[in-house]
Amino acid sequence: MFKNHKLFLNASFLEFALKIDVEFAETARLKCCPHCNAPLHYARYERKGRVSDLSLPDNWGSFHGLCCSAESCRKRVRPLSIRYAGRSPFSVALYLLAELIQSGGSKRSIISICKELNISERTIRRWKFFWKKVYAKSIWWRKIASIWMLSGHTLFQLWISLMGVKINLTDSFHDLLKYSADIWGEIKLFVGDRIPAKDA
Repeated sequence: MFKNHKLFLNASFLEFALKIDVEFAETARLKCCPHCNAPLHYARYERKGRVSDLSLPDNWGSFHGLCCSAESCRKRVRPLSIRYAGRSPFSVALYLLAELIQSGGSKRSIISICKELNISERTIRRWKFFWKKVYAKSIWWRKIASIWMLSGHTLFQLWISLMGVKINLTDSFHDLLKYSADIWGEIKLFVGDRIPAKDA
């Protein structure tokens, strides 16, 4: 199932991620400022992106940031994204593939996974820590596990459940990405115990 990451990371994925990020941003904008309930305005800015060895389109780095319109507030709001896992330049898709390869019973080494996804070993190990200590214990995962009647902390179980609804591998992976985008709104990717800024 995971013999070739290009089955999931391709031009179709790039188009999907750009489209969904626009939808995420517009949904967040319509909800108004979470701090003062004033309208939100777009405040787009450039970000560096990483998606394995894919050549990214020119508009990939334009992040749909939001800013409160009230002069007394002006706090930033970061909508959900598939292109970026929180503050990380890496796409959520890379994190999910790295976790799925291992939680799906693969005996491949971390080094081989790093080589395939073009990610450093240090980054993969940080993501593994994130899953075990944060992700799988989050409110998001407990809710998803309840909906899909999953046991344990295995992301691969959610993949299999989605596969039961949509047989197409690409469609089920895209659904998994949309489900997983919520986690970055609840908890930010961090190293050790360092907590990111609240309004980032």
